[in-house]
Formats: sequence, structure tokens, C-alpha cells
Amino acid sequence: MKKFKYYVKRFGIDAAGYGMIILGLSLGWLPGPGGIPLILGGLGLLSIHNHWARRLLQYAKENGIKFMEYILPENPWIKALHDIFAIALVISAIVLLQLQITYFTIGIAIALIALGIVDFFYNRKRWLTFKNNITKK
Repeated sequence: MKKFKYYVKRFGIDAAGYGMIILGLSLGWLPGPGGIPLILGGLGLLSIHNHWARRLLQYAKENGIKFMEYILPENPWIKALHDIFAIALVISAIVLLQLQITYFTIGIAIALIALGIVDFFYNRKRWLTFKNNITKK
């Protein structure tokens, strides 16, 4: 009976992990950070019982900083372009909210605002400054 419970539990955890990865891949193209956290969460669940998932998750943890440095380099022109991109996303979202055509456009506008805020905070490492200022108080 213990083996049966173990295999049912393992099947449930693995099924949830694969489901999160599939959901993350299907939602990854949408604006916002929906895909990456779901994929990493699915890998985290799969890494409980699978060595390949544990190695892949470790690789993602080790190289995530390199990926962020590649996307947001220390070039001042690239930083300025990211700032302009973030402002353009928020302005386009405000325009979409003013139109209020359907709930879909309102959802897209909210996602654009979220994406603009994320891009603004991660550019120039503003998030670390913001986090340090909050924890000091």
C-alpha cells in the first residue's frame, strides 16, 4: 500500500510539473512574466523525482544572471532605449484603457502596464535600489 501511495504522489507531482511547463510554454508569448515563472515552477516540481530536471533547473539558476546581463547590458544607449520602451508601453496601455473597446483590450492594457513596470525596474538595476530602500526602513 505504501508503494501505491508513493507512485500516486509521484505521478501527481510529475503531472503538475509537466502541466506547468506546458502552460508556461503556451502562455510565454503573452505580455508579462507569465511563462518563465511557470516553467521554472514546473522544473522545480519535476526536480523532486527527476535528475534531468534538477540539472536543468541548476543550469537555469546559474545562467539566469548572465541572461539578464545580456538583455540589459551596461551600455547607456541600451538603457535609454529600455526606458523609452517602458514609457511607450505604459502610454499605449493608457490609450487602450481610454478606448475600452472590450475586456480583451483592457486585459492587454493591464499586461502592457505590468510589462512596462517590470522593464523599468529591471533596467539599470532599479529593483535592487528600490528593494534596499524598503528594507532599510
